[in-house]
Amino acid sequence: MPLTPYHLGPNSLVGLLFKRWLDLPVFVAAGFVVDVEVLFIEKFHQGEYIPRYAHTLLVSAAIGVGLAVLMVPFKKPCMAVMKKIGLPYRSGFVTMVLSGVLGAWLHVIVDGFYRTGVGIFWPLDMTNPFCRYSRKETEHLCVLALAAAVCVYLILAARRSKKKRT
Repeated sequence: MPLTPYHLGPNSLVGLLFKRWLDLPVFVAAGFVVDVEVLFIEKFHQGEYIPRYAHTLLVSAAIGVGLAVLMVPFKKPCMAVMKKIGLPYRSGFVTMVLSGVLGAWLHVIVDGFYRTGVGIFWPLDMTNPFCRYSRKETEHLCVLALAAAVCVYLILAARRSKKKRT
């Protein structure tokens, strides 16, 4: 699902549920950054099969670490945005790195639900044990996850509003 909004659902839901331990902006961004590889493949594809190495746990972990490092200078703007949407935000470097890796891994697993050609455990194994669904089924699961994320956000907002009144 190259650069589609579908990864927003699972990454937002997990990020909101575990926001105490994860850096939500990094976690959600990591759900998209892995697909930059797909843009390169589409741009330079010459008809031959090109494996998606970024869609492996090993390479996506490195991408997640790189994203976290790149986002360090944007911590204060992220803090301002998170404050505006009513989500407290405190994060350290280790949390950002962990969030980058886990967010990228969630992307790989979600794509692994329907892509047979993704060797998630490369270089050890090029098979995909997660491939159980069609692309449409996976997209529906992602939309459901987004709806659940919106519900979680609304519950968190209601709790904050209630605390402010008391």
